Amino acid sequence: MSRKLGRLKRQPLPCAVNARRIYVLPTGVGLFFATLVLVMSLGALNYGNNPALLLALLLAGAGLASALSAHLQLSGVVVAGIQAAPARAGEPAQVHIQLEHADPRRREGLRVQWDDGAAATAAPATTADSHQLQAICSLPAVKRGLHPLPPLTLSTTQPLGLVLAWTRLHPHRQYLIYPAAEHNGPPLPTPPSASGNRPDQAGEDDLLRDYRPGDSRARIAWKASAHRQSLLVRQPTGGGPTPLALDWQQLGHLAYEARISRLAHWMELAAHSQRRWSLQLPGQPALGPGSGHDHLQACLRALALMPDER
Repeated sequence: MSRKLGRLKRQPLPCAVNARRIYVLPTGVGLFFATLVLVMSLGALNYGNNPALLLALLLAGAGLASALSAHLQLSGVVVAGIQAAPARAGEPAQVHIQLEHADPRRREGLRVQWDDGAAATAAPATTADSHQLQAICSLPAVKRGLHPLPPLTLSTTQPLGLVLAWTRLHPHRQYLIYPAAEHNGPPLPTPPSASGNRPDQAGEDDLLRDYRPGDSRARIAWKASAHRQSLLVRQPTGGGPTPLALDWQQLGHLAYEARISRLAHWMELAAHSQRRWSLQLPGQPALGPGSGHDHLQACLRALALMPDER
């Protein structure tokens, strides 16, 4: 039913909840409560028991007030912002949702759920503004690429759990899925100019210094450390090692998606070993050479946005 009633056009942020599109249905507890009140009313009328009839009417009024309160919990709520951090294919994508409301009514027990995604309860934001709520929901990340966010369902059973009030929105946002790196892939290719250098030997222009926490193990001069009986780290003073050239065309023997996974694997290895690398994809200018987290994110984004195989 929610899918049929919730066919909405994609809405730019911020998008507000339309009071006319809030639907209220009884829960299982609510149906039991309504049946109980009905039986009490019939019994009170049959036996002329005015106190029992008064109690039944009071309970019925409480049920109606609960339905109205649940409707008001959603009315006036605005989806102010959505932030989706990039995720890897096969891992859930975490989406941060920010809700706001201008009126002084407290919102409690708001549930946020994407279609085919996990649900989460909106909690008060960690700011001084008491009119903000935030929730973190996960989305399945099956395939790499840029995907539109699915419709979003806001619901609540507050205050008494007798009814379920819900509405649907379709924010105009996208989330990015990085390709999954190849599992147990081969090591990094060796640049031709670096074939004569061993990683455990210091170059002629390199300086040796004491090991500090956070230094890469690839820079440890093992032989020099053995003579010194303490860890020494190579600190290049010259041009450093030749940057790696990761080229799409060099992997012609692999399938299309396998090339993407292999390049993602090599880039992770290069970033972990603090190597500089460049990425050359078909029809695009080369990225790099560079290193570090930002360069890795830029290269992974380029791989994620590669067109599907034709």
